[in-house]
Amino acid sequence: MVVDHDTGRLVWAGPGRSEAALDVFFDELGEQRAAEITHVSTDMADWIAKAVARRAPNAIRCADPFHVDTDSPGATPAELGSLTNGNFSF
Repeated sequence: MVVDHDTGRLVWAGPGRSEAALDVFFDELGEQRAAEITHVSTDMADWIAKAVARRAPNAIRCADPFHVDTDSPGATPAELGSLTNGNFSF
């Protein structure tokens, strides 16, 4: 599922929870438009990180607030950074 955080609008949804499933979105989006993506908020799944790094190389990956709150309640940004090997922006 891909959502525009500015509008709350559902942008794309497809079956599966894998790199291959997310590749379908990037295939439909196209290389030029994918290069224009500046930020991607995700849970901490490796398959998302790999697909975003490969297909949207200019995007900064950010941990989404829902998963930060539910996966690590009360953790500070420094503690969260250590949990994710510094691969996220907070």
